[in-house]
Amino acid sequence: MTWTSSDESVATVDAKGIVTGVDVGQSVITATSVLDPTVSASCVVTVETVNSTLDGVLQDKDGNPMFFQWNLETDKTWTGGAAIDTSLTSATYDAKNQVMYIMDSVEDSWAMHKVSMEGETLANSGANAAQVPLWDMAYSQFFSTEEAPMVGSIYNYFFLAPKNPMALDTRAFNVSSFLSQYSGASMLTAIASGGYAELYDDEDNVTRDTELFYLLDDAGYIWTWWVYADNGSYSASLNFVETDLPDLEFPGDGKDNLYCSMVLGEDGALYLSYFTGETNEIYRLVYDETAEMYHATRLGDVGDTVWPAALYQVKANGENTSSAHLEALAVNAFHAVAETVTEEDLAASAGRVGYNRLAQSQGPHAKTMNEANVAEGGLNAVQTGSVQKAAHNKLPLGTSEHRHKYRLPAEDRNSDADGR
Repeated sequence: MTWTSSDESVATVDAKGIVTGVDVGQSVITATSVLDPTVSASCVVTVETVNSTLDGVLQDKDGNPMFFQWNLETDKTWTGGAAIDTSLTSATYDAKNQVMYIMDSVEDSWAMHKVSMEGETLANSGANAAQVPLWDMAYSQFFSTEEAPMVGSIYNYFFLAPKNPMALDTRAFNVSSFLSQYSGASMLTAIASGGYAELYDDEDNVTRDTELFYLLDDAGYIWTWWVYADNGSYSASLNFVETDLPDLEFPGDGKDNLYCSMVLGEDGALYLSYFTGETNEIYRLVYDETAEMYHATRLGDVGDTVWPAALYQVKANGENTSSAHLEALAVNAFHAVAETVTEEDLAASAGRVGYNRLAQSQGPHAKTMNEANVAEGGLNAVQTGSVQKAAHNKLPLGTSEHRHKYRLPAEDRNSDADGR
């Protein structure tokens, strides 16, 4: 297969079909068979400017933790901000109190730090009760109050329900069966909050007030979770949709830290910071209602040996245009209930970082394409359109065999969910 671009001043393409945006405009990308040059396929690639600014925390080449900002519209790379006095595994932003919650990377402690926007640690939880590193966290926009902040988080195949970040517990959704059965994945890799969402539960014939969370698994699927308070615990309706992310390895650091993060931008796109083992790459995922999938664009990376880099918000530089597909995806969803898992359960799930993706790619519902074509633009390039896309494996979600509901014994239910 050979690849060509009709206008390399707009976009180039390498021997693997990876498209790199160069400047604003359009170019035709063509793939041609070497064995039979009469066989080819083409698509129009549009390179646009991403009018958004990333905010996050990272450790630079020398290991110094700090805030950073990257204006994708105007800047080639990030700019450092205030220094932070703790190492980091994951981070999230409490917008109501304008403080950060940052989990440090001290092995077997993984303490949570409440940090000011000037980088000063205001409080330290000590060793967390979950006794595992939270791979990514998302401030709960719906369940939090100014007096009682809450965060949702992930570790391996557990989605830890919203809880006090300074007093973690082990109540969680175990999603291992969903992942293995439906997407062919083995673990969760990132989480983002979409805020309040009204959900009609067609099984119970009731409208619920929920918080929408987005979870990315290591097979490249986005899971949408509508989480609601339920008799002192949490329940959820959930569904999933594919992306055309490339086959990301999620290697982690070899010490049970994954160093990936995801946030929902003001422009309605999901932004992923993916740790390669050497740096963090930034991807932008935009939902395509026609194809019913997320298209992924690689925007660049934070630089060699700069890691980890955790995003906590993405602001639109200009007019805010948001996605409108969320309620449609809630139809015929699965159901789940949070349970209190043991520390042993969490510990037993360890050791999955760097899991061999070959086994998953052979699963019944895994993506059939080994290499998705993703635009790569270190400045601010966006690709719309692709020469190929992964096959869309729809499941008959409306049938009863795909509905799941777990009931938690009353004595195991925690009482900090507020009944909304």
